[in-house]
Amino acid sequence: MSEAIYNRMRAEREAVARRHRSQGQEEAEKLARDCRL
Repeated sequence: MSEAIYNRMRAEREAVARRHRSQGQEEAEKLARDCRL
């Protein structure tokens, strides 16, 4: 597999991981707000 293909695959996976972490952080903040009410 060429390095360019590998790098593109890695970048795509990193983007997905960032999106998942962002969604998880939003959920954590929502839960924290709900607990304080």
